[in-house]
Amino acid sequence: MSKTTHTPGPWYCTSEKDSVTGEVSTKPIGYGSYGDVALTFGDGAKGNARLIAQAPELLAELRAAGQIIKNALAVMPPELLDKWHQLNRDTGACTEDPTRATERATLIAKAEGGA
Repeated sequence: MSKTTHTPGPWYCTSEKDSVTGEVSTKPIGYGSYGDVALTFGDGAKGNARLIAQAPELLAELRAAGQIIKNALAVMPPELLDKWHQLNRDTGACTEDPTRATERATLIAKAEGGA
């Protein structure tokens, strides 16, 4: 796992109800340090702040999901592997392959300041 190059989570959307900006902070509303992670402006400012605030947790879940998929595929018998690929195709989900794993690793690296 790469060294974290961002402010550790959790992060909080700390925009006040009547604010026109989106604020992302390391502390919840009422505990100060508003906007110490990010400030967003314009249309969708609060929605953008909510999405940004979830970034550390989303990154951790992406790492975990990749490992879970890798582990499942490693122990899955061929007949179940075929069913798994078919289920993913039928539901419109991308199937897992080395390219998909590389794409996921690249996204994680970008989030951590690499690639």
